[in-house]
Amino acid sequence: MRDNGDPAIARLDVTPDYSKGFLFSWRLRGGFNDPYPWKFRVQGALSQNGPWTDISPALENRVAWRAPGGLRVNKSDVIFLRLVLDTPEGHYESYVRTPYGDLDRREFLIGKEVMRKEVLHMSKLAGTECEVWSVANYGPRCPHCLDPITGQPRVGHCRYCLGTGFEHPYIGPFPSWCTFSENNQHQLSEGLDGNGMLEQKRFQVRMVNSVPVKKNDVVHDKGSGKRYYVNQVAIAAEIRRVPLVQTLVVDEIAVTDPAYKIGEE
Repeated sequence: MRDNGDPAIARLDVTPDYSKGFLFSWRLRGGFNDPYPWKFRVQGALSQNGPWTDISPALENRVAWRAPGGLRVNKSDVIFLRLVLDTPEGHYESYVRTPYGDLDRREFLIGKEVMRKEVLHMSKLAGTECEVWSVANYGPRCPHCLDPITGQPRVGHCRYCLGTGFEHPYIGPFPSWCTFSENNQHQLSEGLDGNGMLEQKRFQVRMVNSVPVKKNDVVHDKGSGKRYYVNQVAIAAEIRRVPLVQTLVVDEIAVTDPAYKIGEE
């Protein structure tokens, strides 16, 4: 059984969360392909060397977790945090973090307040509830459509991996609030049946950093039911390089696109 001698967990971030206090998000190293299920647990300890206690339940195939009700951090104690991953082939441990990540307590609380006000404005005035589906960029590869020589999908719209090349193509959903504003840029894309061109509307989206978003993730506007591919991501507000608010450039997805199958049982 492999252990943490192989650094499977490339990054663990502890950032403010507007609703619950703490958001844990993580990323595995590129090329990590242990078979599913992947079971993550966030753990805490009063010493950097343990003993470690589970803070979270087992989180299957996730990339982020909000601590329910926040963490009870006593001013007189230093709490250490880590992430562990168990797969059918190995056990892996992240490096150790402190509760406020790269920020001190004062900066962390300021960041949380910035996010709270942002969400308050969105929920009361101009925003809409949305969900983010994070596209896989590591994990077991699709057993149905990959070319055995190139390792790339042989078809663009495989019904198993939805064109991503990974057995579990998207992880989520991660709920958030966001605001949409129309971007005057439009582009044309070929229809899935090859007949004619479709006009693809482009929008700018403002969203708190409820989960770090990357290119090709999918944003689902729950109010309208429409879905969008993320094209660009920029940070609109941050504290010492810790992102609080992000702006996205997204492209509206045609209803015939496989992205509308995400989340189907």
